[in-house]
Amino acid sequence: MKKLFYVILCLFLAFSIINQAEAQKEKTVNGVQIIIYPKKPNPPKGIPTKLRLEEDFTIGESENPDESFSEINIFVVDDKGNIYVSDLKECNVKVFDNSGKFKQTFAKKG
Repeated sequence: MKKLFYVILCLFLAFSIINQAEAQKEKTVNGVQIIIYPKKPNPPKGIPTKLRLEEDFTIGESENPDESFSEINIFVVDDKGNIYVSDLKECNVKVFDNSGKFKQTFAKKG
């Protein structure tokens, strides 16, 4: 589960950086703007060239069944930093605060 989270996070960050790349050369031919990208483009100005990830906390590795997961479907973070994790197999949603501490479980199979 932890590896899957890091893979998804890395892919998201990689696509974000790629989508923000600036054009290397622009020219206009017969009123048509042409943008040329080299095979190895320079990184956009102001964006770090190396990504450094640091683990803040880990959730879901507890022996307590209320705090662990069977099959994560989706997770969402609200404005306050609370993390809501939908567990498809357990048919519930588990809530963690912004420091990774378990708060509550709601919903059930019905």
